[in-house]
Amino acid sequence: MTVFRTKSRAAILAVALVGVFLLGSSELEAHTFTANSTVSIRFHDGKFKGRVRSPRERCEKRRLVKVYKARPNRPDVFIGEDRTNDNGFYRVRKPRGVKGKFYARATRKVTQHPNYPTQVHRCRRALSRVIKAP
Repeated sequence: MTVFRTKSRAAILAVALVGVFLLGSSELEAHTFTANSTVSIRFHDGKFKGRVRSPRERCEKRRLVKVYKARPNRPDVFIGEDRTNDNGFYRVRKPRGVKGKFYARATRKVTQHPNYPTQVHRCRRALSRVIKAP
């Protein structure tokens, strides 16, 4: 009789542990995280250069940055784009004969883990300050 009680208690304990493990792991797998980011811009040697920074490293890597010429009372002009490297740096060449005020925009980025599609990381878009370039 004691052997039967021990086996049934062990079976109940095993089922309870499996249930706790499954509940706990599903909470860890499913999450969404949103991070802020900033983008800088400067002009040097005929190129616009800068960096995307974020508290989340994945928001700095392979980020699309677009550079625009700012024009008051008219639509801004697209100058060029580049993807950031692993350190968050980008570089866009300025066309000859184009001068004025310029700014950079880091586009929004949403990534999902390949093995866990419920893990979503969102990186908010960022806008730089406006600079003058000859």
